Amino acid sequence: MKQHDELKWCEGVGTRLDWADDRLWLLIEPRTVFIGITDANRAAAADFARERTIKRYNRQLNELISFWAAIIAGDGGDLRALGIGDGVDAAFRLLSDTAFSRRATS
Repeated sequence: MKQHDELKWCEGVGTRLDWADDRLWLLIEPRTVFIGITDANRAAAADFARERTIKRYNRQLNELISFWAAIIAGDGGDLRALGIGDGVDAAFRLLSDTAFSRRATS
């Protein structure tokens, strides 16, 4: 990154849970993650991230989300919240299927 050699970046992902259509969904948002961010270089980092993401159109963004979904879902097996064999433990199964929205046509 120009003029800010102390600032390092990599591709990452933000996640959150959302309830819709009577199901729990894991939402994945690709992000640029910075290491070494300070008050002095925060604006430069924001500009850099904006320039990287503004060029991602539907196809590129969908491919990136599909990549992260496959990484996060793994083999599709059960994930246990606590990893205990006795008592109450929640089990989840993540699938690598993705969904996206687009503007409705009239």
